[in-house]
Amino acid sequence: MAPKRDSKKKGKDEAPEGPTTLYVKREPQARREAPDSAEAAEAWKTVRGMYMMPLPVWDDKAVNETEWKPAEVEARYTSAEFSAKTVPKSFAQNVTAWKRAVAATDSNGVEEPEPLAEPIPEVEEEPPAPDPKAKAKADAKSKAKAKAKGKGDESDPGEKRTTAQQFEGIVPEGDMCVVTTQEFRSREFTLTSDDALPPLSQAISAQFAIIGEHKNLFPTGQYLWELIYPQNAEGFPLINPHGKYVVRLFLMGAWRQVTIDDVVPVGGADKAGCASLFPACVSSTVQWPLLLTKALMRAFQADLAKSTMLPVVTALTGWLPYQTPLSFDSLSRTHSTRPFCCVQLQSQIDQDAKQREALAAASTQPEGGRKGGGGAPAPPVPALNLPGQAPVLAPVPKLNAGPNDAVPMQFLVCEVEGDPQQVRLKSAAWRPAGGTPRKTVMKEADSEGDEAEEQHAGPSPEIDSEPEDLDEDDDGGRSQRSPSCGEPGERSARSKEEAEAPEEVPKPEDGAEADAGESWTPPWPGTLPKPPLLTSVMQEHHRDLVGGFWIAYDALQSSSETFLSYMPPTGQILSASLDSTWGEGRKQAYMPTQNRLLTLRLTSNEPDHVGKEDKDGKGPKGPQWIRALFVYEPLKADPSFVASAGKEHPGSTTMSCLLQALDCWQAQPEKAAPSYVHLVAGDAAPRGATAVKSVLLPPGEHSYLVFDDASKAGSVLSVYLDGQSLVPLDSGITFGLPGETLTKKGIPVVSLDKTEYPAQMGFSLWAKAEVTLTDEVADCVDFMQLLSFVSDPTLRPYLQVTLMRLIQEENGTHPESRCAAWSVETLVRAPLLRLMAVPLKKNERGKTTKYVVMLESSVPTPTPGGNFSLDMILPQYKKQSEGEQGDEPEPLSVSMLSAETEQRWNGETAPNDKHMVMCERLTIPVGGGDITAMLRVAVSELPGAFLSVSLVAQLPPREETRHDFRNREESAPTPEPLAPGAPIDPRDYNGRKSWLSRCRTVAEAIGVEVVTLPHVILCEGATYLIYVKLDPYKGMDALEGGKWLLELFGSGEVEGGRDTMEQDLEELVRKSWVVKDEDPNQETRQEKAAKSRALWLKKRSPAAEGQSGEETDVLGEKTSEEMLQLLAAKERADKKPHTNSVISDFLYWHTKAEPVLNVEDPYIVAKDPPIAAAAGNEEATTEEGDAEEEEDGAAMAAARQALGMEGLRSERRGIVENSAERLEAAVKRMEEAKEKNMDALVDLKGLQDERTTFKPEFLEEREKLRDGLAVRYQKQSDLMEHVNNKERVDADAIKEALSSANETGVGVWSPELIEKAELKTELLEALAALRSATEAEQAEPLADEAARVAFGKTLATAEELLAKASSKGLGLSPDLGAEELVAKAAELAKAPAEADVA
Repeated sequence: MAPKRDSKKKGKDEAPEGPTTLYVKREPQARREAPDSAEAAEAWKTVRGMYMMPLPVWDDKAVNETEWKPAEVEARYTSAEFSAKTVPKSFAQNVTAWKRAVAATDSNGVEEPEPLAEPIPEVEEEPPAPDPKAKAKADAKSKAKAKAKGKGDESDPGEKRTTAQQFEGIVPEGDMCVVTTQEFRSREFTLTSDDALPPLSQAISAQFAIIGEHKNLFPTGQYLWELIYPQNAEGFPLINPHGKYVVRLFLMGAWRQVTIDDVVPVGGADKAGCASLFPACVSSTVQWPLLLTKALMRAFQADLAKSTMLPVVTALTGWLPYQTPLSFDSLSRTHSTRPFCCVQLQSQIDQDAKQREALAAASTQPEGGRKGGGGAPAPPVPALNLPGQAPVLAPVPKLNAGPNDAVPMQFLVCEVEGDPQQVRLKSAAWRPAGGTPRKTVMKEADSEGDEAEEQHAGPSPEIDSEPEDLDEDDDGGRSQRSPSCGEPGERSARSKEEAEAPEEVPKPEDGAEADAGESWTPPWPGTLPKPPLLTSVMQEHHRDLVGGFWIAYDALQSSSETFLSYMPPTGQILSASLDSTWGEGRKQAYMPTQNRLLTLRLTSNEPDHVGKEDKDGKGPKGPQWIRALFVYEPLKADPSFVASAGKEHPGSTTMSCLLQALDCWQAQPEKAAPSYVHLVAGDAAPRGATAVKSVLLPPGEHSYLVFDDASKAGSVLSVYLDGQSLVPLDSGITFGLPGETLTKKGIPVVSLDKTEYPAQMGFSLWAKAEVTLTDEVADCVDFMQLLSFVSDPTLRPYLQVTLMRLIQEENGTHPESRCAAWSVETLVRAPLLRLMAVPLKKNERGKTTKYVVMLESSVPTPTPGGNFSLDMILPQYKKQSEGEQGDEPEPLSVSMLSAETEQRWNGETAPNDKHMVMCERLTIPVGGGDITAMLRVAVSELPGAFLSVSLVAQLPPREETRHDFRNREESAPTPEPLAPGAPIDPRDYNGRKSWLSRCRTVAEAIGVEVVTLPHVILCEGATYLIYVKLDPYKGMDALEGGKWLLELFGSGEVEGGRDTMEQDLEELVRKSWVVKDEDPNQETRQEKAAKSRALWLKKRSPAAEGQSGEETDVLGEKTSEEMLQLLAAKERADKKPHTNSVISDFLYWHTKAEPVLNVEDPYIVAKDPPIAAAAGNEEATTEEGDAEEEEDGAAMAAARQALGMEGLRSERRGIVENSAERLEAAVKRMEEAKEKNMDALVDLKGLQDERTTFKPEFLEEREKLRDGLAVRYQKQSDLMEHVNNKERVDADAIKEALSSANETGVGVWSPELIEKAELKTELLEALAALRSATEAEQAEPLADEAARVAFGKTLATAEELLAKASSKGLGLSPDLGAEELVAKAAELAKAPAEADVA
């Protein structure tokens, strides 16, 4: 309580002498210089070679002008873009050497060095651009000189030569060719089928064969070897003696050119020579499989070690793989309309075929011909005047290695059968796991149905292959066009007549002669087929798919969950690609592409599709679906670089692309469209480095935000739509900027104007903006979306976004109080995500509500500058059209807030009883307007310090409390009001209480070591105080040795300094106690204060010792009685329990708890002893302190204990000691627990060791059980074949199968099958007995009655069993003649009876 003014003193207050304030301006630190980020700016050069370079897009002119160098054979071409270290281990372990393709199988061929990729050339500084004027003069002079010499008509020496010019007069040596004339004209080829090839080569060879099955579907120039360059004018691929080739592949959404050499790997053969590890033709002179495989391995070398299933079909044809969940209906429907359906299965080694192939290899093979699997040889093809037209089919040696079983590969769906459900698959000579060359027939059909089935599905299963057919197999290979996958003896999938029919080979035009000079017109289509194809076309195409293996649908479904149907890239396919790859020589750092919005406009050509009657009469149609395909291909890590440089590749090798639908933002979203499309590519992806997603979309417009994680080198995102049911002009795919696209749709979108950030290290404020919403929008939206982009994605972990709600009083605010008439509420303060939703609140009446968005960063290392973007979107609100909107304001607007000014002040912390870290005064200058800023306080050398920050607005003093107003004469004029921004004299507040009443807290925040006030408004001419306190109960409690830093990021400069207002007011109070010209007969202020203190102490502690008699008399009896009454009341209150917690707490704090006063308060009653004495250091106690202690006596000691810091210190000391004891006990328990856990771990390790050597006893029993079940299943299949096959009429064989089935327990699974087998056995035996009796009766009629009765019983038994078999659905072969036999026996039985009657 402040001392009261002396009422007896006359006259006015006089100003105390000396300065009225201790405030001193604090100079800010010098502005920080930009960090040296040169090293970080050059860091991109170290990673430019760690990622694969994108292949160039196909350019016909560039390929035609490629420098082939066909005449240079001494130093052949070697590619620097392929490394042998990228091949998988299963492939590399078979490599014995690398040779040129022309000498791959030659044991005496020259070996080439192992291919190694070279790093990307270093970035060279570009020379200065030449002066165009000087260049023009030089060109003019050179032309003039050339003209003078008569050389002006010569061609430019820098002009590139075409392929035809380079190969003019070049004749390759030997019989080597890329493709033979016969293969080129017929599109027929034969590949080897070596089971010892690496799994990668087997899978590639299988896909070559699948493409070969569809030779009539590809236009000229798009079939296998037609993708290999150089080519002549007719499109025939030429052999290049220099070894350089260019292959056209469909990669990353476009046709691209892959430059390769002809160096291929070889392995040891089973005979003398070398065997190619790549797929090869049966003739060693043909090189196209080797070159295509080399190009595929070059294009997918980053995926070779991760997957053996490369997208070969798509790369060689451009057809798009649409993945569909496997079901029998969907497979049947798709197969009937799409010519290209495949499933992925494990292959199985066909041991029988290998034995037959070994026998066939010993037979004599005619040269120059090709076998068709038992059919007639192909007719001759007119020859071209081209190299390689008459090759010799030299057999290709096979690899001397063990066979590779269970290789995953694609199988072509050739036929789908519904009863029973089974599928015929084909993939060259490979057999799918569980496949069989025989088709399963379950039910009896009419003769016409049997004939049709035989024409379509092949002969009956009981027909075995003839051994004489074995000598017709090709040596060393099987043709994928052969009727039985290279097994000509087994006519399993087609009829015998069809298998023996010669294959159709494109013939020359009528009248053409097969001579070298005859021209030839390719019979292939000019364009790709448009799906779906006509039924007649599909039936013809299916008839051409000969051979393969049948597999039950149940077995297929257990092995594969999906199947692929390839869509041709015709004009009906709508496509678009987003290419963000790092290319162009990588002369600059990679810059990720800004956010893109994918828009799919799907306009159906049958808008009233729903509800129409289906053409099959199965009811109304459902919603229409559009097939969409998303392909994500990021640039992969270059494994050759990592292997050669010996460095670990930076970042994760798994990348993803997320497409987030915006349909959910609209009022009526398309519920059928997927909300997300997630594409994952890399090591953790199921499909390797390429992610493919098949989706069904309904008609309408769909928008997806594209979020790509390939931030190191980029990617290609391709989108394809099946447009056969769309209106082409009204449908499309676009990749646009989100802001522009959403604005066109009427969704409010605003963006920050500032889009660049400087080089930095440490804390930095990137951008700050004020967002305003109209009242209409604020009432109908409750969240806002933030869409961000950062050019350097590695900075995202260090970025933070803050959304604040700014409220300002509109009316009734006094100008002096304007500096405190605002408040800020932080709604979100979180890491910056690419897309995030932030909440909004409703506007309050009478107040203006705005939002402030702030983006800040805290980067630990020097970082170069870049750019960013931040879009704010209101998806719940849709603007009206321009005609309806009129002059209404924009629903969403943004204005940038400057934060260019940076000021920093620092200081050191000092111990104090208030735990005050710092107390600074900020003075806003006049003339610069209001300042918006962010304040940031950080401490160092105080680990774990929990800080509390308060920003207080100090209002000017009221007029009646001002010093010059109080001390003026009554007749004097009213003093002038204080000028804004003028210094304030502490005397104008007239005391601390008045000053505190003029302070308004406007912002508060807490934090550990760093505290931020994100947004403050510092009004012009106002004064603000910032208090930072340390909370000792939530962190450390010591301030020694600490340092603080105050940072301001705002729109203008302010003046800062240590606030001393409280010390100034205290000094004024102390000076007011010293009265000039004191009256010796009047008590001084010190005497009055001492007397007041003695009375107060006596009243509070009546039992205190050492009080003088005068003080007791002054207090009087009234005081003693009052104190006794209070003590009695206190005793009653202690005895009575209070259920009201408020009353109970009040009594406790006011009657039991010791009150504590702060020693820094100028109005404290009891002063603490010296610090050294309070701390218990008796030696440091001064004589002055001892004298003071004796003077004060026991009363002062009691006051210190009750009111000062000494009692609080002792209490805290007790708490600390108690806490230390509990901590020691807890640490002891923790150590005991650790020892116990260590013992438990030792026991657990011992148990683990015991369990490691434990051998499960059930394994042998499980194997026996599984073998038994397999045998039972086999016996059941055999018995089912004997029972259900009409042609199986051998009773002994059926008995034997029945006996085996009973022994293996088939009756447990299928008792009906056992019953049918017994019935068929009895029926066949009865028919055999009846046939014998009938034949005997015909030879010698029955003479006696007993014989006739026995014959009748035999006939009755046969008739009964025949009727029973008919009721059971058990059919017999018509060749058996059972019904005719029974009818004939019945006639014979009647004849003797009629004779007796006669």
